[in-house]
Amino acid sequence: MAAPQYSEGFVYHFDCIESEVNSKTLITSLSTFTEIIDQINEDFGAGKKIEIRVKPFQAGSFDIPMDLVEVAIAGLLSEHGVRIPEIIKIYIDLLKLKLTLKGEEPQKTQEIDAGIEIIDNSGNITIVDQKTFNIYTQNEEVHTSFERQFKILDEDPSINEVQLRSKENKPLVSVKRDEFKSMIPHKEQLVTSSIVDDSESIIEKAFLNVFKVVFGENYKWEFFYRGNKIPAKILDEKFNRKILAGERF
Repeated sequence: MAAPQYSEGFVYHFDCIESEVNSKTLITSLSTFTEIIDQINEDFGAGKKIEIRVKPFQAGSFDIPMDLVEVAIAGLLSEHGVRIPEIIKIYIDLLKLKLTLKGEEPQKTQEIDAGIEIIDNSGNITIVDQKTFNIYTQNEEVHTSFERQFKILDEDPSINEVQLRSKENKPLVSVKRDEFKSMIPHKEQLVTSSIVDDSESIIEKAFLNVFKVVFGENYKWEFFYRGNKIPAKILDEKFNRKILAGERF
């Protein structure tokens, strides 16, 4: 039987106009927080799961006390963990990186001794570790969860700010109302002049996970997007020529 091995307390804080929160805002915020923590934890692959246990609310506040509990999977050996602080640090760094980039591609990224240096289009520099960078660039589920969370917060005019706090009630990361929209990607949509199967074609910026690479000219690659496998032919001839010439990517 699995037993708790390590736990750490945190508080999810809503700065509200009133001392109440819309149930839809509350449920979506908690579920998306859980989804993102689960995705980060999966990337560790150390045979443990993280349970998020919400404690009773205190009267007159909308602080949500919770424990993140690291549980060993029965039959698997793993070291006593410090992974919850690491997971929370990655969550915080992902959130800060999304706030910095505001849905745009970095102007430049490069490896340095401290990790990955990311330069945005305004020249601001952010440094994250390799694991955080990998999740940011490869994990579509994390981006989808952040999008759902801040879309519902943006639609709720009673919320001025959200914070993740330590058990000592020290703010670890904050997002203010005027920053909510920057967490929701601005999808560039273009309706083409041609109609395929009576449907409009829409082009949008998205993160795809590469599942299968095919080097034949008339074959399709395979991608995952939001849990769906998508076959697609690479039409960029310049890119194809680089790959056939042996360029790494």
